[in-house]
Amino acid sequence: MGQKSTRFISLQSLRRFVPVVIAFLLVMIQGMSRADTKASSDTIRFGIFPYKSPKALIEMYAPVAARLEQRIGKKVQLVTAPDASSFFEQVKSGGYDLVIPSITMYYKLKPVGYKIIARGAPNFYSGVIVREESPIKTVADLKGKTVVALGEYGLGYVALLPQLAAEGIVPICDTHLQFSGKIDTNIYGVVSRKYDAGILPLNVIDLPAFQGVRGQLRILLRSPEIPQLPFVVKTSMEEATIAAIRQELLSLSATVFEDKVILDSMQIEKIVAASDADYQGIYEIIKDSDYFKKL
Repeated sequence: MGQKSTRFISLQSLRRFVPVVIAFLLVMIQGMSRADTKASSDTIRFGIFPYKSPKALIEMYAPVAARLEQRIGKKVQLVTAPDASSFFEQVKSGGYDLVIPSITMYYKLKPVGYKIIARGAPNFYSGVIVREESPIKTVADLKGKTVVALGEYGLGYVALLPQLAAEGIVPICDTHLQFSGKIDTNIYGVVSRKYDAGILPLNVIDLPAFQGVRGQLRILLRSPEIPQLPFVVKTSMEEATIAAIRQELLSLSATVFEDKVILDSMQIEKIVAASDADYQGIYEIIKDSDYFKKL
């Protein structure tokens, strides 16, 4: 296939994506603050952590949802929530079958019956960004500044806490810390000087969507490598369905055009098998936090 043709999704692919997008929009319109109605046996409710706007989540996950629906033979319904807290309550209630949560949230979901089956690759780095011309040159310079992160228990923020502490900065005490819940808000907030610094996954600032502002940003601090994008299933789901979902996710290959469309939509290169051991380092950081004392 020539280079030009690889830029477009085939008409057949688009036809498969449309029903999933419509289903997602209907759920959003009806209000997804609750998940009281459990999915029927022929429906997989696919919950996505609300780390981007609904529109962005539709664009990212409709392709993989369509593929699963086609290959597994069950309806796949994309759902999300207005914020992390309501999303957690929905998943905790057992209303979702397949979930992409934040990894810190996953460890609160394990006791109520969820497990990891796969994860995105490659790993990523979290970090602190500032404007290119910012007078902030060291981590210590963050003291007293306005800093924005995605969420108090988001993986990117939590993973950086030991490094920040080693430099004498406890963000919640030493900075004017805010949580936006949205990556776009953090990036453009730093660029526009609304915030002095932002904490977020560093891979996102190199995405085409932010190409126009990338040159205005500087990385102040980079975390160790972090495994990303956990795919989590309800343990009460039929084992055959779990196996089929896992097999389909792991089979996606960047060398196959339609598979690459799906992987590119999720901003990953491939999906690999995963277990709790992959995230043990993160768990060691968060296990004694107040977040886990509120179970």
